[in-house]
Amino acid sequence: MERILPVNGIALCVETFGDPANPALLLLRGAAESMDFWEVEFCTRLAGPRFVIRYDTRDTGRSVSYPPGEPGYDMPDLVEDAVGVLDALGVTRAHLVGLSMGGGLVQRLALDHADRVASITLVSTTPGPLSARVVAHHAAAAPRDAFAVRLSDRLIAGGGPLMGTASPR
Repeated sequence: MERILPVNGIALCVETFGDPANPALLLLRGAAESMDFWEVEFCTRLAGPRFVIRYDTRDTGRSVSYPPGEPGYDMPDLVEDAVGVLDALGVTRAHLVGLSMGGGLVQRLALDHADRVASITLVSTTPGPLSARVVAHHAAAAPRDAFAVRLSDRLIAGGGPLMGTASPR
């Protein structure tokens, strides 16, 4: 079901598939690409045992747009928009899939709102420039924290070790 939802004081176009009682799966796509990248057939297939959510980020598809060269937002706002979409749909925790820039948003969301994240899947993405906060988070991770260890040991897709941690696995 597609609809325009008020999220963080703006209007975002959101479409859902499946039963909201099922575990949620939030799909995030790259910069300047609408939710239509996640094809309806793909979303429908995923929706069997899941509640699938896709949406147009700011300046894409049917969501709010800004004058060229004058975006009224930055990356942290896009992360908060993803959380706002979950809030608007009454979802407390979701599995996240991020492709390209969407992967960067997923990683930041996992750091800033870990309690909202059931799992992450990253596709064709990198963490981008690592902030001091992200590096400190990974360096301080306990060995049992599998998510942090994977990110620390290997920067997502083939990067080398981070700050002298163990070799890539």
